[in-house]
Amino acid sequence: MKRVLIFMMILSMSLALLPISSLAATIATTTVTYDADSRNITVEGNLSSGSGKSVTLTVLDPSNSVVIVDEIMSGSNGDFRFVNSLTANAQDGVYHVTVSGEGVTSLLNKTFTVGNLQDQIAYLSALSVGGNRITGFDPEKTAYQVNVASSTTNTTITATLEQSLATLEINNIATANQIASAPIALHEGENVIPIKVTSKDGSNVKQYTVKVIKPTTPVTDPNPDPNPNPDPNPNPNPSPNPNSPPTSTPINGKVALTPVLAGATAQTQIEAAVLNKAFEQAPKDSKGNQVVTVAIKEVAGAKDYALELPRSAFRETKPNDSQSDRQIAIESPFGTITIPDNMFKSKDLGTASLITISIGQVDTSGWKANLKEQIGNKPVVELNAYLDDKLVSWKNNQAPVTVSVAYTPTIEELKHPEHIVIWYVDGEGKINKVPSGKYHAGTGKVTFTTTHFSSYAVAFDIKTFADIGQFTWAKTQIEVLASKGIVNGTTETTFAPGAYVTRADFLQLLVGALGINADFDASFDDVTSVDYYYEAAGIAKALGISNGVGGNKLNPKDLISRQDMMVMVERAMRIAGKDLSGAKAIELNRFQDAATLSDYAKDSLFALLRNGLIEGDGERLNPASHTSRAEAAVLLYRVYNQ
Repeated sequence: MKRVLIFMMILSMSLALLPISSLAATIATTTVTYDADSRNITVEGNLSSGSGKSVTLTVLDPSNSVVIVDEIMSGSNGDFRFVNSLTANAQDGVYHVTVSGEGVTSLLNKTFTVGNLQDQIAYLSALSVGGNRITGFDPEKTAYQVNVASSTTNTTITATLEQSLATLEINNIATANQIASAPIALHEGENVIPIKVTSKDGSNVKQYTVKVIKPTTPVTDPNPDPNPNPDPNPNPNPSPNPNSPPTSTPINGKVALTPVLAGATAQTQIEAAVLNKAFEQAPKDSKGNQVVTVAIKEVAGAKDYALELPRSAFRETKPNDSQSDRQIAIESPFGTITIPDNMFKSKDLGTASLITISIGQVDTSGWKANLKEQIGNKPVVELNAYLDDKLVSWKNNQAPVTVSVAYTPTIEELKHPEHIVIWYVDGEGKINKVPSGKYHAGTGKVTFTTTHFSSYAVAFDIKTFADIGQFTWAKTQIEVLASKGIVNGTTETTFAPGAYVTRADFLQLLVGALGINADFDASFDDVTSVDYYYEAAGIAKALGISNGVGGNKLNPKDLISRQDMMVMVERAMRIAGKDLSGAKAIELNRFQDAATLSDYAKDSLFALLRNGLIEGDGERLNPASHTSRAEAAVLLYRVYNQ
């Protein structure tokens, strides 16, 4: 029995639809077995069309990346048996198995689990204060408040883990039991007790807080001052404010600051000399940027954290405002904002000498009920910028800011982590999906980029369409991209996966998938400001993603050829800073139609082939053919995750 075995992390899949035989066959009695010790996957079954037929196995890991593709010929009576192994570093979670066969119109789908999803759980199941269980406790809700009498001098916090193998810290003290208690000494006012739960595998962390309020006992002065009048000659040189935090000394490019609470805002500042010293020490990231980290310590009662920066933190001498090679990562208990030094254009700074960046929790009490229900207890943060204490509406398409917010998914969300997304909520409560929003299990954070400040919410969104069920090879990719707002349906319930893509539509999808922004003054002559693709076309022209078809024309409604699509993808990926350093061995001449490839497309197509983003149909590249919406979604999904 001839056997062809291919292991890969990215699906090497043709951009052509699979042919369907006129004789429908079925796959029956399939079993999937996973052996944890050997890491072997065994898939056995029977193909009704008999022996000597092609049978294909595809296995997707929990992040929906293809890890195994295997093809064999069916044996006697149509029997087949696959035995493959997962790599030693394969992810834990639910794997999806698809079996297709020659002439089969209905694919068979199975699942198996590697590891234990329980190892990823980081929740409490109950919480008590002073022996009294908190009523209405919700594992998703992380902040609680309890009031005690002024005579109470201490209390006990008792926490119960949802998963016994997780680890628990109460008031920064580790415990070894599933149910643990810790005594807490109370002072007057607010007592904030942190409770930290870490999943067994360390991939998820959930931080709870209990605020115990002990009222202040009023004190009456038995000997009041007989002279209540103030001193007419106050000291002209008062002592420094003891609440002013000392300037921290940078260590390896990191500065730790203790803020002062002013109302509900925890405020701090960094002086120019300290910032310059930090940049002298700062390491460079993978893109060559020097990154200084400013860590703002937590203050009880703070609803916002604000960092005041000197004007010199933002460079104004560069010939092009789009250039940046220095960044400041502002870490706070509510999230991290990483700002580039070209964040403000010179003309926008005006005469301001101080720039303040803040991140705070959003009060959602005034939001519409359906919006609050959709978001639930997930984090919602507001980003603001101030020039000399004046709130400004910051927006700069050339200087994206990166934001990371800690988040612990629910058990259900852990099954579909790619559907954990970011929503921008505008002033009218309208939801706008942020394509760049991604959950990273390794850090336990949701990260996104933005070119304007507003309110942003973590959300969980699974969007599907009624007409993609037969496109099993593209269904997951379409759903993920739709949930992130990268692709839209032709209606609310349909996607039209088999319809071909126009040049304008593909540019719209590509710019959205990579989050590319740019200012532009002119577009193509056949694109008007009322066209839905006007912005994408203008960005593509300004950055050189597309030069049109000649005569300053885009021909937006023409169907896009595969080779034009590849050229746009390759250019856009380089502009977005995506890695195209893959060195997969490629022989262009092995494709029968390589000679029909246009000269302008050869370098782009070769780069995508080398990085496993495309592969043709094994024998042909089909450079002049058109692309369906489903095929475009699969390609864009790979580009998005590259």
